Amino acid sequence: MTADGERELSGLLSEGAARLAVRDFRAAGRASDAAIALAEGSAAGDSVSLVRALLLKSKCLSQEYGPNQDRAIPHASRALGIAQGAGMHGALLAEAYGGAGSAFQSAGRIAEAREMFRRAHDVCISADLPDAYFYLTCMAIVTRDLDPTAAVPLWRRLVEMDAESGPESTSHMMVLSSLGECLLAAGMRDEAIAHLEHALAILERSTSGAPHRWVDELRERIAQARIGK
Repeated sequence: MTADGERELSGLLSEGAARLAVRDFRAAGRASDAAIALAEGSAAGDSVSLVRALLLKSKCLSQEYGPNQDRAIPHASRALGIAQGAGMHGALLAEAYGGAGSAFQSAGRIAEAREMFRRAHDVCISADLPDAYFYLTCMAIVTRDLDPTAAVPLWRRLVEMDAESGPESTSHMMVLSSLGECLLAAGMRDEAIAHLEHALAILERSTSGAPHRWVDELRERIAQARIGK
C-alpha cells in the first residue's frame, strides 16, 4: 500500500472510531466499510488494518442494533480468523478475541462469548498487557449470566486487583457491588450483604454525605437483600 493509501486508511479508522464514540452509527459504519474496502484492495494486503476495520464494523453493528442479534458475528469472526492465520499476537490478537466475544455476547451466545474473553485474557496475561483486567471483567460478567457460583472467584479476583490499586476508588466500589450481586445470585446472602455494605461505605465517603442516586440505590439493594429479595 502506498503512503497515501496508508494515511487514508488510518484516517478512516480514526474517523470511524470517533463517530462511534458519539454514537453516530451510520457515519462510523460508512468509515469502517471504506476502510475494509481499502485494506482488501491493497495489492500487498494489509491484514493488520483489515482486522482493525472489521472489528470497528463489528462494534458499529453491535452498538447500533443492540442485544439479541448476530449481525456483528461474521465481521468479528473474520477478523479473528485473519489475525490467527497471519500469526498475530499481543494486543491486536487479544482485541480480535475480545471483539468476537462482544459479538457473541450481543447475540446471546454467552458460552461462546466467555470462551473468547478467556482467550483474550490469556493473551494479555502472556504478553503482560494491561487489558487483562478488562477481559477478566468481561469474563466475570458473562459467567455470572451462565453460572453465578462459577463467576464468584472471578469477581473475587477483580476485587483483589482493585484493592491493590485503589481501595477507595469508584472502580473498587463497583466491583465490590458486583461481587455482592453475584454472591446473592449464588445464594450466599450474608457474605453478599457484607460486600454491598463495604461498597456503600466507600461511596458514602466519596460523596461526603451529600445526596447521591447511587447511595440511595445501594441502600435499597442492601435492604432488599436483608429480607431475601
